[in-house]
Amino acid sequence: MGSAREAFSKAIELNRDFSAAYRNLARISFAEHKYEEADALLTKSLEGDPLNVWALSSAANAELLTRKYPEAIAMRAKRIPFRTRVLPVCTSLQR
Repeated sequence: MGSAREAFSKAIELNRDFSAAYRNLARISFAEHKYEEADALLTKSLEGDPLNVWALSSAANAELLTRKYPEAIAMRAKRIPFRTRVLPVCTSLQR
């Protein structure tokens, strides 16, 4: 995955607003179990593409895996228009 990471990093160097490159780097980070890094990359991706469902879902998953439960609930709430059954599941984690 090193060459893919290098390619997406280079793409970001050339265009700091390239949301898809941040998302793809986040996918690599997930595969390497680097959830904090994935979360940061997805946050950057969502700055440029705030309604990307994959990024919203993955950011919430990264926050769950790093035990950032309130942030995960907030991220899931952003997806309500796309999936109305997600919030009750996340809210149950808070109990």
